[in-house]
Amino acid sequence: MIRRSLTPPAGTPAPGLLPIRRAGGARRNVSYRVAFFRGLDEVPGWALNLSRGGVRAIVEERVEVGEELQVHIDEIDVVRRGRVVWTQDEPDGTIVGFAFHERLEPPPGVELDPSLEISRVSLARRLDMTEAELSAALDDTEPVGHQISNPLTTGAPPKPPESDR
Repeated sequence: MIRRSLTPPAGTPAPGLLPIRRAGGARRNVSYRVAFFRGLDEVPGWALNLSRGGVRAIVEERVEVGEELQVHIDEIDVVRRGRVVWTQDEPDGTIVGFAFHERLEPPPGVELDPSLEISRVSLARRLDMTEAELSAALDDTEPVGHQISNPLTTGAPPKPPESDR
């Protein structure tokens, strides 16, 4: 199996950039017929899952990482331009990660409760964290200049919350 990607592996930030959080939103497992188009040339395939930010599909023809295509998902009346952000060669075809240039709002067939939508700034305030601490928690990294003692590795008891002191 050969996997190609435009982005570094998860948890490996590019020098000088913040870690990347690949989040296209909730993914929905699907089985839709799809057609990717290179101009007039059609590359048929099947969608495996779908999110606001893109689709994971399997195609029989080779597509290249970085290639700009248009995808048609007729069953749910979606046409989007985007680009191939990763590929994984398999014996029966190539699995592709395709990022839409324009997100779907909301993903087809998925009802989203607007009360669940919250900005990072609001969430950080509610959790009494800085935005850097929240980003690090969500991205599973440490904020720059911040050290967390792990009671499992240091033997130190965990610190009680401010309200309990």
